[in-house]
Amino acid sequence: MFASRIHELQGCDIPFVRYIATVTEEHGTICKCEAFTSDKIEFIPAYEIAESQKGINALSAYENYIELCVSYGIDRPLIQDFMDYQTMTDFVISNTDEHLANFGVLRDTDTMKLIGPAPIFDSGNSMFFDEERWIPYSRGSLLGRRITSFFKTEDKMLKKVKNRALVRMDLLPCASEVKELYEHAGIPERKAAFITKNYELKLQMFQEFQKGKTLSLYEEHKREKMGREKRQEKQEMPVQSFIMLCGIPGSGKSEQAAKICRSMETQGWVMMDGKELYPVIDAVRDSVFLINKKKQIAGIKEHERYRNAVVLISANGIRDELNTRTLYFKDDLVFHIAETRTRIALMSGASVVYDASNLEAKDRDVFLRIADEIGVKNREVYIMRTEPKHSSADISSEKLEILHRRFAANPPSFQEGWTNIVNCTTEKAIADKQNIAQGEQNQADDLERQLDTKNMQRRACLCRFFFVHTVII
Repeated sequence: MFASRIHELQGCDIPFVRYIATVTEEHGTICKCEAFTSDKIEFIPAYEIAESQKGINALSAYENYIELCVSYGIDRPLIQDFMDYQTMTDFVISNTDEHLANFGVLRDTDTMKLIGPAPIFDSGNSMFFDEERWIPYSRGSLLGRRITSFFKTEDKMLKKVKNRALVRMDLLPCASEVKELYEHAGIPERKAAFITKNYELKLQMFQEFQKGKTLSLYEEHKREKMGREKRQEKQEMPVQSFIMLCGIPGSGKSEQAAKICRSMETQGWVMMDGKELYPVIDAVRDSVFLINKKKQIAGIKEHERYRNAVVLISANGIRDELNTRTLYFKDDLVFHIAETRTRIALMSGASVVYDASNLEAKDRDVFLRIADEIGVKNREVYIMRTEPKHSSADISSEKLEILHRRFAANPPSFQEGWTNIVNCTTEKAIADKQNIAQGEQNQADDLERQLDTKNMQRRACLCRFFFVHTVII
């Protein structure tokens, strides 16, 4: 659907299939389109063209495909523009599955002559639809994602583009439009934010590409590595940290956690997934009868490759993992997994960003004790100062008020053992405060105008009184 929207907005002559989404009782949401073939027109996949005869050794498979299409009667500008456009739009939407059966040409079944490129179709493996992570990619890791096409990475595909101006940058949806589109479609807020951040980075890179820059996976990895090495030489590598997010549901903890992780990544830490530290399948097996924490701690082993990594541990993320493995579980298991992963990560030399409500001191103390036992000196807590009315959580206002009061009665303090406390306010709350302030200012202005009007009316009445009084005298 999003790919169709991209092509519609571009409004160029490149053919594409228009998809529509339909909700069915049997199969949920499905996408469908009109057929672009008929008894008179057939589809020939690109791999049949590519394998029809031996290509020129000096050319890549991508270039040989274009040459073969031209040799079979398709105009060179027509096929070149199609391939340029498809390659660039695939890059923008991060389509990883443009294999040689997912595009091709159309042929007249009567004359057996090629008509031209088949419309762009089946762009479903795009916009990170199957990604389980929710920390946005860096430039290098984004370019390093494997694709299925003539080349294994997008930077190699982009090098074959001839006309960089064929896709208009000003007609591509902006990041805020994409976020709104996915949230409106029912995509969870955290997933929509992950998609949007990656798309925003893709737009930035694509703009650089259109201005003439060569995007290179090798150069991006080299730049990131040099940055890490320089920071290490200057001893700017940040100390191992345990960072906790606190706040009522829907207060922006997950977005703040993602920002912290991205910031640490730029400082030289390597972002790594914490799932393998203690897989949920092991946790479910270990807790069939009871959760034996002492036995679990005794069996913990360090993971050497996690040294100098940053690991995001999310209570909601663990719940999502458990939902795919078991029908029923209690929060005791969720927090047991969170504690175990935190302990293993810190023991292995990683920093941990822990995202959960953590409303009471006793909840926070469990993790502070783990950090203290392992000797983690830097312990930070980010407090999301959000009123219940500003929460984005799908929870009743009554329950949010109760949670808010609990948190207000047990705020984090330095006495708990934190080395740094950071107060955060969500953008929505800031905007609401600004709107309220503006509203109060408008009311004050209205009142002042009303007073001015009344004063003018009084002066007018006095003038009439003196005039009448003078005439009578």
